[in-house]
Amino acid sequence: MATDYNYQQNINGWVFGYSDIELKIDGQVFSEIESINYDVQITQEAFVGTSPEASGRTAGYATYSGSLTMSLQAADEFLQLLGTPAALQTFTITVVYSNPNLPIVTDTLYGCSITGAPTNISKGGAIKRQFNLYVQHLDLNGVSFY
Repeated sequence: MATDYNYQQNINGWVFGYSDIELKIDGQVFSEIESINYDVQITQEAFVGTSPEASGRTAGYATYSGSLTMSLQAADEFLQLLGTPAALQTFTITVVYSNPNLPIVTDTLYGCSITGAPTNISKGGAIKRQFNLYVQHLDLNGVSFY
């Protein structure tokens, strides 16, 4: 059941900021994370039959994906944690949003594996490595998305 939150009244206008995030991979905290992105797409199919309009739809299936960008040093620690070959290892990512003025929110990405690792090197910038991720399942604040 959806809850109608009045955030201004309940938490005095506080919202989560980037510094409120703690990212854990298989229980180990990583602090040099520039970004984490995750998404789910639900593909449903209409059943039309002989009618000009759909008479129903399928439950469909979920496709999850994600990416993680971190400093080169953190990326090396991450790869060491996974072991060899890194692309064949499966891991869990936990993203915790925590602020003293707000309730804790925890998103969990299960069955993750690396599908790509582009590296960003530019003059004057910090060296970063991005990991593109396959995600098998996603819970948003403890609620299974699909």
